[in-house]
Amino acid sequence: MRLWIPASAFALLVIGCGGPSVQQDGNKTTINTPEGKVEVTNNNDKDNTSMSVTTDKGTATFDTKEQVDITKYGLKAYPSTFDNKDDAGGMVITTPEGEQATMIYWTKDDPAKVFEFYGSQLTADKSEVKDANGGMVAGKTSTGASAVIMIQKEDAGTRIGITAGTEKKG
Repeated sequence: MRLWIPASAFALLVIGCGGPSVQQDGNKTTINTPEGKVEVTNNNDKDNTSMSVTTDKGTATFDTKEQVDITKYGLKAYPSTFDNKDDAGGMVITTPEGEQATMIYWTKDDPAKVFEFYGSQLTADKSEVKDANGGMVAGKTSTGASAVIMIQKEDAGTRIGITAGTEKKG
């Protein structure tokens, strides 16, 4: 559902820009505009929702996942997390230029302990802003991935929001 709203907004934007033809075939929508063709494909199953947008410049894929493997970005998963059904999970966006993942975790640990854990994993270009209730630490991991970790103390515990990404070389 989260991806259907951006896809609908995108389609409305394209439709408002010159009267393209729109064709639907199952989970695939093709929009032909004077500027070129756009294909939007939605795939939904019990654990995952993904959407691909293809143009003549390449394909961008938006993929939601319950768990994202953050080790591929040079980060370790925080050891003591719990599932907050209202605010947890992750999403991966892949484009021809690279990949970006966003994950949300929760822990009962104090924000300072989370800062220490993730701050030690950032090896270059490190910056941080923090107070007793949380803050942000950003930088590059040992694999060269960029990462931003947002840490916030809330009633349910400490919320850990991670955005990490890699650029394709070439």
